[in-house]
Amino acid sequence: MVNSIINIFKYPVAILSFLLFLELGTVFFKITYSMIEDFVVYQNFFIGMGAYFIIWFVLFRNRIGRLLLILEHEITHTIFALISFNKIIEIRAHMVGGYMRYMGTEGRRQGNWLIDVSPYFFSTLGVAVIGIIHISSPTYYPILMGILGYTLVHHVYNVIISFHPRQSDIVEVGLPFSFLFLPSANLAMIIIMLTQIPGDKIYLGTVIDYLYDSATYYGDFLLSLLK
Repeated sequence: MVNSIINIFKYPVAILSFLLFLELGTVFFKITYSMIEDFVVYQNFFIGMGAYFIIWFVLFRNRIGRLLLILEHEITHTIFALISFNKIIEIRAHMVGGYMRYMGTEGRRQGNWLIDVSPYFFSTLGVAVIGIIHISSPTYYPILMGILGYTLVHHVYNVIISFHPRQSDIVEVGLPFSFLFLPSANLAMIIIMLTQIPGDKIYLGTVIDYLYDSATYYGDFLLSLLK
């Protein structure tokens, strides 16, 4: 039932995402410009971003690192399968790939598009760090700010290397949908991470209010086309 409801909204969500791309891009530009202006406040975040390239390419760009990426990929599939009330059967991750099977995946998949594309826009590590930030003491904010910067670059890099037209998940949902939905979905994910930097004055609520007004406008426009 939940899968069917989610699948009904597949292309309406994709089209709305496409229409919001410029709005999301504007928000992203304003946030990053503000961060660069207040570089001292965000220096740990930027250090964390830079540290990714050292830590990843020196320590983790090997078989173990690849296995960790694949495992994170499958865990993200699993999270979205669970929140859409699918029963998980099996999770496997190995050096040459991995998979997650849930009830209905024998033969053609019977789940929903959100499960398929989730690793290509959702930062599992980033959300985990955000959760830790919200339960942590301000004493640890400088360290957590750097870790959040690290996970942001990790997310972007992971999406870039994992997305390609012949990827089975992308084939399943279709290239037209992927190109309509994923750019905006990734911008939204990055904006969420940027608005969760501890100790600053950039709030997610303000961004949501702005985007809600834009989404309402475009939603009304799409409904008028259907009348």
